[in-house]
Amino acid sequence: MIRALLFTAAVGCAHQLPSDQACLEVGYAIGSRSEACGLDAELATERIATFEERYVCTIPEDVTIEQESPLYECALVTRNLACELVVEYGDDFDRWLGSSSACSVILEPR
Repeated sequence: MIRALLFTAAVGCAHQLPSDQACLEVGYAIGSRSEACGLDAELATERIATFEERYVCTIPEDVTIEQESPLYECALVTRNLACELVVEYGDDFDRWLGSSSACSVILEPR
């Protein structure tokens, strides 16, 4: 729940965030959705950490305020995946990220 509030705040004030915030929100969305779909909170936390270890943000530092809002599409789509997909995708982050073409714009494997 806390992460969802942070995400809502992030979307509302995108111009005040570091350029990699949209990428971090994807990891938080994966963890939050995992927990919301009835999976263990510890597993959700592990997924966030694993995601952060496996992916790097590819957003350039010079993104303008007008360009930032669409960068959060990946996190929005991920946060709203059906629970059936959350269970099916499990720890396969490539499948999670395949849910939105916006993900490949802001993230790449390390």
